[in-house]
Amino acid sequence: MYLTAVNSFTNTKEACFVGYFSKKFSVVNGDCVFHRDVFKTIRYNEDMVNCEDISIFALAFALFSSSRIVRPLAIIYKQDDSLRHVYAFSADFVPNIVDEIFTEKRLPAKLLSYKKTYAARLYLSQSRAAYLAGNKKTFFIVFIKPS
Repeated sequence: MYLTAVNSFTNTKEACFVGYFSKKFSVVNGDCVFHRDVFKTIRYNEDMVNCEDISIFALAFALFSSSRIVRPLAIIYKQDDSLRHVYAFSADFVPNIVDEIFTEKRLPAKLLSYKKTYAARLYLSQSRAAYLAGNKKTFFIVFIKPS
């Protein structure tokens, strides 16, 4: 048996939260480990078909200390039936996911100021998905007029 080196992503929860949503690093569902106490505070929202893990990761970084294990724990293969990048399932997720994360009940007040920036990133991602799916009209509407 051997021990694996562990080091922090950054020094602050805020930096981890911002780093996650600005894609400075990524987290793969299945290649991460959560302490079970995290789920006393945060729950998966099963109404979000293809993006339920995004709010879990964002809130976990905002509310809990995080570390990185240098050696990979698993090899993750994308499932053929993954809905993550299927535009039909992602068309309306932005307002839901932003509301799921940015509530005064869940997120520290200091982090609420990132709401518009995070929403803009998600709308850009949604626009890209619409464009790649060949839905140019939705791409234009989402990109030009986010709500």
